Amino acid sequence: MARQELQQELVQQTLYSRVLKIVDEKARSRKEISTALNQRSISGQLNVIINSLLDHGLIEWTIPDVPHSPKQQYRITRKEQGGLDLLK
Repeated sequence: MARQELQQELVQQTLYSRVLKIVDEKARSRKEISTALNQRSISGQLNVIINSLLDHGLIEWTIPDVPHSPKQQYRITRKEQGGLDLLK
């Protein structure tokens, strides 16, 4: 059981870093992030990861005044710019 939990944790960490790298290239919508991850649609897990990255201040909205805008995209924060160099 612990092995399965460890595998899930590693996959989740990998998805976190992949999402960060995707939005580091340029601002993207949830759908664009999902497509870049080769997902058919926006998964619940992707929503959790995006919300977690927002909560931790690693990514931000491109339209902060209208969070639910259909044109909303996500970009890397200045705070995270330095941390991404470690992932490269």
